[in-house]
Amino acid sequence: MTTKITVLLLLVAIQFGFSQKIIENPQYGFNSLPGKITKIEVLEDATVLHFHIEYKPKYWINIPSATYIKGMNSDEKLFLTKADGIPIDEHYNMPKSGEVNYKLYFPNAKTEIGKIDFFGGHEKGSWYVHDLVIDEDKYGSVLPKHLIGNWLKTDGSNEWGYGFYYDRAIINKDIWTYKSVKHKKTKSEITLEKGNETKIIYAKLNTDKTVAFGENKKQLTTYSLNRTENKDFKLENDVPYLESDIFKIDSTTYSGVIRNYSSELSKEKTGMIHVNNIFTGNQESHLVKIKDDGRFSVKFPMYYPQEAFVRFPGYNASVFFEPGKETWELINSGSPNDVFFAGDLAEINSGLASLKDIRNYNGYNKLHRNIEKIALQEYKDACIKVYNSEIAKLDEAIKTRFLSKKITQVMRLELDYNFYGAVLSYDIYSKNGKEPKIDSAYVSFLTPEILKNKTAVLTSEYSSFINRLRFSEPFNAFKNLGVTPPEGIALAEMLQSKGITITQEEQELINEQIKFNKENAIALKRRADFNTNNKTVLSRFNRKFGVLYQKLSEEERKEILNTEGSNIDAIINYAKPLDITFSEDEIAKQKAQNNILTEKEKEKFKAFYTTERNNRNQAVSKKYSNEIQEYTKKEFQRQYIENTIALFDEEESWMSDIFITQFISAPIVEQLSPLSTPELKYVSKNIETPFAQEFLVYENERGLAKIEHNKNATGYVVNETSNTEADQVFNAITEKYKGKVIFVDFWATWCGPCRSGMEKMKPMKEELKDKDVVFVYITDQSSPEKTYNNMIPQIKGEHYRVSNDEWNYLKIKFNITGIPHYTLVDKEGTVVKETIKFSSSTNSFKKLITDYL
Repeated sequence: MTTKITVLLLLVAIQFGFSQKIIENPQYGFNSLPGKITKIEVLEDATVLHFHIEYKPKYWINIPSATYIKGMNSDEKLFLTKADGIPIDEHYNMPKSGEVNYKLYFPNAKTEIGKIDFFGGHEKGSWYVHDLVIDEDKYGSVLPKHLIGNWLKTDGSNEWGYGFYYDRAIINKDIWTYKSVKHKKTKSEITLEKGNETKIIYAKLNTDKTVAFGENKKQLTTYSLNRTENKDFKLENDVPYLESDIFKIDSTTYSGVIRNYSSELSKEKTGMIHVNNIFTGNQESHLVKIKDDGRFSVKFPMYYPQEAFVRFPGYNASVFFEPGKETWELINSGSPNDVFFAGDLAEINSGLASLKDIRNYNGYNKLHRNIEKIALQEYKDACIKVYNSEIAKLDEAIKTRFLSKKITQVMRLELDYNFYGAVLSYDIYSKNGKEPKIDSAYVSFLTPEILKNKTAVLTSEYSSFINRLRFSEPFNAFKNLGVTPPEGIALAEMLQSKGITITQEEQELINEQIKFNKENAIALKRRADFNTNNKTVLSRFNRKFGVLYQKLSEEERKEILNTEGSNIDAIINYAKPLDITFSEDEIAKQKAQNNILTEKEKEKFKAFYTTERNNRNQAVSKKYSNEIQEYTKKEFQRQYIENTIALFDEEESWMSDIFITQFISAPIVEQLSPLSTPELKYVSKNIETPFAQEFLVYENERGLAKIEHNKNATGYVVNETSNTEADQVFNAITEKYKGKVIFVDFWATWCGPCRSGMEKMKPMKEELKDKDVVFVYITDQSSPEKTYNNMIPQIKGEHYRVSNDEWNYLKIKFNITGIPHYTLVDKEGTVVKETIKFSSSTNSFKKLITDYL
């Protein structure tokens, strides 16, 4: 009886042995999965994939019912039948841990298929896994499974040393293939090759599943697949960054490998690096070309150590760079948390990556979403709570693991300046109409130590902080600027200083103006004094009035502006349905401005400023427009510099230096308008930081060099980096419009300012519809195809939706740091304006286009 039962159980075991196969930690290739497939079960009636997903806490993921697998060299799709641990066709919000495990069931995929591909919805979906091995006998690795993975030193440094994978190895920042593997019990001898070069790695498996590796079998070092937290580890030369050593005009190198990358399967062959520049206030983008085997390397300017945002297929993250040094990174495609570093900055990058739980949490986002319900001081108090919570997490991490002084320095700065920027963001996110909101008392927490800290540039949060600070009400050096174009004797003197002789008729016009000003000096002074004393309130009124004016028809505009001044009642009437709110103080001051002159004075002004005189004045202004514009620019510049210096105490000059450098460098970089030698000297004497002065001179010289270089260029303005591919893309678009002026609009469907700009340009386009001008609109894949197709019928012009690679080349070619971005091409096909700034009025656009017609 016992024998029969044993035989029966053996038959059952044999039967199930043939119908079931379990593969732990399966091998697979190129993928976009934010996590891992940890197990495959090939059952008699199903194929089950086990997933471990790592994604942003509280963000949602979705498993579509159209998810499927298919066998290698097969077109048959095996669609999802059920899921355990996650719903199908529903948004699933990630838990606080940012990790979730679940299983997906599909019809049986025969083991003899060898490999399968997984698609999360469709072949163009965001999640896919290629070459998932289910027949390890045929397609498995020659390497023992216990050696596969990324190996970290166990001494507490967690230095990455070896990357062994089923198809190749990555060691010493290079890719190796397996020539042979000898394995006996716990010891292995791995012979690697790379071209004509070979390398032997010895490995010994320990009882605790760590492995000792080395190129000398007698000198092996222990490694683990997991981090070893040893707070007593000592790092050689463990010192923080010093202010005196931070700034340097240099470059940095970023190299590495995207593991499992496939040039055949990937739709993208490029990546991008976005670097904040605190001295220009811009974000500079650099193109990265990916080789067929996944390797990449790029060199780009770097002026101080900082994190930059890196974007590759299936990978977005912040990486730390330093002038004059190399950062090397191994990227596991689709696994943003599974990255490893080598090179000069391996230690700091690995340490920062290990703190992802602290860095990925942003408690300020919830406050911003609910800000309409939060009062100003309540919001600030809530920000303090978030900050204290994040600092507590960092302090706990410091107690339990080794973190170098540079890592803790960068992390504290990151949390600090993220907090300061968040506190200053109330006005940006709140739309409750109460003004002023942020005032001097609110920002009193910004001590001189915070404002003068140069090491703050180490964190990417610093750029956002500076932006928030520069445009906040208490620190806005723009708010009291007011430049009156020179007229009368001032105009004559300005022209005379430039050696320009005016005509007798112009002199007579100026003399009449001088006489009028003298006779009405009291009234003019009264008006000027009122405007000066109430500049802030009147400026707020004018900003809102400008927004309202753009939204009104011609008839409505005539109603709110008449010969008596502003029709306040009409302004309020039209503003109310548009949610534009004027304060009582603003209305009162505007009414007072309308009545600053007596009725008799108003009559005298009206009698003097006739239509005929206004036309003559406009003719003079037009004739000397270049000289007037140059004067206005310099005067505006002078006022801004003086206002900025007045905002800060002497010990906070670092902050005024940043504000001034950003303000001055903007036209140099964006409009290719370098300063003259006298202008550069004037600006430099108002900047105390030596490096800021050095950078401004450097940027100015680069601008001059570009202009000189462009004199010999044909067809378009050449950027510093030459991209043949970009030329082909842009030339292919513009070639068929030769003989016409081409206005190019780089935009996206999701970009509000882009759409607003298009609306404002409609009347201008209608006026120019019979002229030799064409409007070309270029967007990228971030504009959803369905939305794009719905929108473009409303936008007259020629439309192009380019690939991500083409967009990357165009961004580099035209230095596109944000959209909308406008470019102008003349009738010969030459790029005559690489960057055109948008203003509330389209008259400047019309004039520019007409000039080239």
